[in-house]
Amino acid sequence: MEDSEKQYEQQHLDDTVWELHAADKRLTQEIAKTQSEEKNISDNFFSDFSINLTNDDEIIETAASVQQQQQLLDERANAHRQSTVQLGTVKRLLRNPYFARIDFQEAGEQPETIYIGLGSFTDATVTS
Repeated sequence: MEDSEKQYEQQHLDDTVWELHAADKRLTQEIAKTQSEEKNISDNFFSDFSINLTNDDEIIETAASVQQQQQLLDERANAHRQSTVQLGTVKRLLRNPYFARIDFQEAGEQPETIYIGLGSFTDATVTS
């Protein structure tokens, strides 16, 4: 491997690791925020609406309010799960961002470089 190519690959690896650290920090903050929101919704679940069972209209309105609160809680829980899975992938990639590079070039086309790893990580400037 030529020195210039080795330098290019080292810079690519350094950039990828930097992007992974940034993603780690962002996802950790997202998870903390989501947990806080989830706890807040859960703690205030019954204080955000009134239970009124005096007639059919009030029962329907109460049921709709409960369903709306449950949907908010479900959305937060889903966001938490997704961020946690993404963070797990980022942490795994921080240990070993990629292990191979493949260069594709079809006739008359520009070459395309693909880095192969145990997980997928894509950024506007760095792909691993």
